Amino acid sequence: MPTENQIIGGLRLRVLELEALNKIFRRALEEMKAEEGQREIDAEALAVCVWTEDPDGIWTGPCGVAWEFDNDGPEENRCRYCPRCGGKIEAHPYEDEEGEQDGD
Repeated sequence: MPTENQIIGGLRLRVLELEALNKIFRRALEEMKAEEGQREIDAEALAVCVWTEDPDGIWTGPCGVAWEFDNDGPEENRCRYCPRCGGKIEAHPYEDEEGEQDGD
């Protein structure tokens, strides 16, 4: 049968192990929160996802979406909601330096 000192020593060892695990988990949680914070977008802003077209015809939104259509843009392709964040798409086609939309 273990002595009282052995039991206390074993418990202290377990406490130290748990504290070490706690530090590891807290560090991992903080890293996850930091990564999530970089991707986090205000919920109200997601009600509308503003897609802008670049000169190469790639459409991007603030949630990180990048999309390319074979022809035209989101509206003509009946793409109404962002597949990444679920926000309603507000499309802004590319305009060249003269203010003309691509294809005009």
